[in-house]
Amino acid sequence: AAARSTVLHPVRIAALLDDRLNLLTTGRRTALPRHQTLRAALDWSYNLLPDAEAQILRHLAVFAGEFSLSAAASVTGLDRTAIADHVAGFVNKSLVVAGFRDEYSHYRLLETTRAYLLEKLQGCGEYIEAAQRLANYYTAELKTRLAPPSANDVDKLDRLIPHLANVRAALDWAFGSDGDVPTGAALTAAAVPLWINQSLFSECRERSELALARLNSISWDDQHLRMQLSAALGWSLMYGVGRVREAGPLLETTLEFADRLGDRDYRLRALWGLCIDQFNNGDFRRALDYAERFAFATQGSEDPADQVLADRLLAVAFHYLGNQTKARYHIDHVATRLGTLGERPRVFPLELKASTYYFRARILWLQGLADQATNLATQNIETGQNHALTFCSVLAQAACPIAYLAGDFDAAERYGQLLLDHTQRYAIRSWWRWADCFVAMVKARRGDLNGGLDMLRDALEGAGEARLLPRFLLPLAEFAALLGEAGEIGQGLATVEGIIERTRVRDER
Repeated sequence: AAARSTVLHPVRIAALLDDRLNLLTTGRRTALPRHQTLRAALDWSYNLLPDAEAQILRHLAVFAGEFSLSAAASVTGLDRTAIADHVAGFVNKSLVVAGFRDEYSHYRLLETTRAYLLEKLQGCGEYIEAAQRLANYYTAELKTRLAPPSANDVDKLDRLIPHLANVRAALDWAFGSDGDVPTGAALTAAAVPLWINQSLFSECRERSELALARLNSISWDDQHLRMQLSAALGWSLMYGVGRVREAGPLLETTLEFADRLGDRDYRLRALWGLCIDQFNNGDFRRALDYAERFAFATQGSEDPADQVLADRLLAVAFHYLGNQTKARYHIDHVATRLGTLGERPRVFPLELKASTYYFRARILWLQGLADQATNLATQNIETGQNHALTFCSVLAQAACPIAYLAGDFDAAERYGQLLLDHTQRYAIRSWWRWADCFVAMVKARRGDLNGGLDMLRDALEGAGEARLLPRFLLPLAEFAALLGEAGEIGQGLATVEGIIERTRVRDER
């Protein structure tokens, strides 16, 4: 690649590296033949292997990321002892790289070695079998490790994150021209907790949508699988995008499947999702109805997290309906029982402690307990930093608005920029536009009225229908106030009147 730098721009070299074996075809003419090109060097090493070892090595090329010995054994069809011996030999020959994390060992191929071996695997007609085994292995592994009640066991999820590249590779094959749609759909459903845990809502949405579409194209009738994928797509739309028309029908479908199949777990997931969907759409009376249905469905549950989640839903519903006394009662119930819970509840995609505290801070603020609310919102920032969507919610739901309303614009500016950076880094669209609005509001309040107002106008227009979400009431109200200060009285009053009418219709108090 360095030899190309005299004739190609670095950007062009970077692009060509996707086809690295064809790019790296020349070397120094004075070098040994096996050193003149990358392909020749790999040929030299590969051709020294006995046929049986060469076959095992090229099967390892289906792993796009790191792999364990058990995964390698499954893909190659060998037992664990035999594959361990072969992998150790490949490590000694510098064909496989070994690494260690905590007490676990893992292995990987260098990317160029993998590209070379994939060519060999496909050329030998062995790729489809190896890819099928890869998909089957990860479907079984994810189902086993992430089965309830361990679906949100953070330690188990963390150990699976480095294998996400392999899951993606298996899915790309499964939904490709030579793939197997039912296998891909099953793997997609099994991988959902992993995507949700990592706040990869866009990927979860795209993969689930594709799986459902492909199942429809082959008329594959597996109601349990369709229920799982409908829930995944509904949740990823709801939490990743916010107010979308498709989320509600998908969650209704999930609820119908759950009732038909007698699946209590997915019934709770569907009711939770439908309640949040009503919050997003501003129908707070209906949201309270779903919260009460969720609470009823959790009665007699052996999982203590279920009742905690019921209290949290009721707290949010009463908070938006303006009954802060009832909201405080339910959120305090949640707070007192946080210590009794182990893993993150399986029907909840956020860190429960952090999400409890940011809603408690909002309630305290509205009850006039400003110092308590500010302190709790500030302390909670540290609590929520380990999970992307939780951290966005911690900042946007409490830290940003409370600092702003308290007049602490230094903190508001800091929190707003932190939120904007975080939403862009993790592509969390549901808070991205709101962060744009908030940064503009702070800019205006820090003295640049015209600049901040123009930014806020553009941000609200860019938000489209999302500005109908309840969370946009603060930016819209500030937009009206700034319009007034800038002398645009008519538009400011029209904006205020529109907000008041919406809150009246929605019962948002």
